[in-house]
Amino acid sequence: MKKHVVSAIFIKDNKVLCCRRTKEESYPLMWEFPGGKIELGETKEEALIREIKEELSSDITILRYYQHVSYRYERFDLDMDIYLCELNTDDIQLNVHSDAKWFNRHEAIKLDWLKADIPIIEQLIKDELI
Repeated sequence: MKKHVVSAIFIKDNKVLCCRRTKEESYPLMWEFPGGKIELGETKEEALIREIKEELSSDITILRYYQHVSYRYERFDLDMDIYLCELNTDDIQLNVHSDAKWFNRHEAIKLDWLKADIPIIEQLIKDELI
């Protein structure tokens, strides 16, 4: 089974916003970038705006497309499109994650990331975005 998802990268003061999954979810307590599945009839951008509103209760501005990642998990294949975005507020509310924090490059690379998100954090560091 193939899953098509979108993710948002938020960067502020050379730090990236990272979200931690709950202990009840699959891949419990692992770190990821916020986002989710594209629903039928949605564009990728519409899905991203909706997902961030659902997950963080925040409106966003999509700045630009950043990267595509494909990853084969044990039970499904993931196709993920990643966008650089801005939060339109400093206040976020965690609706699906157990934690969310801003990390610099040295902190972020040490987190226990979902496997599909590792190439993203590596590319952010390589591109000196964090």
